[in-house]
Amino acid sequence: MTVCLLQISSLLFSDIFNFLRYEYHAISQGELWRLLTGQLIHINFTHFLLNIIALLLLYLIAYRLKVINLFWEVMLWCWLFTGLALFFIFPEIVWYVGLSGLLHGVALFLILYFTKNVNKLFGLMFLIGFIVKLIFELNTTFSNMDFIVINQAHLMGSLSSLVYFILRSTLKIKIH
Repeated sequence: MTVCLLQISSLLFSDIFNFLRYEYHAISQGELWRLLTGQLIHINFTHFLLNIIALLLLYLIAYRLKVINLFWEVMLWCWLFTGLALFFIFPEIVWYVGLSGLLHGVALFLILYFTKNVNKLFGLMFLIGFIVKLIFELNTTFSNMDFIVINQAHLMGSLSSLVYFILRSTLKIKIH
């Protein structure tokens, strides 16, 4: 509910949007909240709606796999990691908004979980498809819905979930 109010406010008032969006220069000047809030606001209502639908679909998959607690953990991890990774690895990204990095991270984690715990063959097929999509995106510039898609966010979100999955596996923390 808070995210919805935040989104509506940012769409109605450009000052709120500008205050909350991920903005490299402002973050480097100490406005650290932008590492997180930039992912909670969106460029327009369509962008917001598509991200919320994707998040709900991922939630339903996590529910079906009986890993809701893990879903929230991974989501928080990807949220933190994506903002930090964009800042330190891609300083050329001037500004960014949206959940796409986090969504890609959660999606990859669920694919890895499915591969390890449910069906290796189908999981590997999903994983190959996901990797092909990332590679394709990194070699293509999308300009959808009146804005340019920041494909680096997709990569950083995916990398964050891969790191999380490896850490949990290495530390022998059961992924169930």
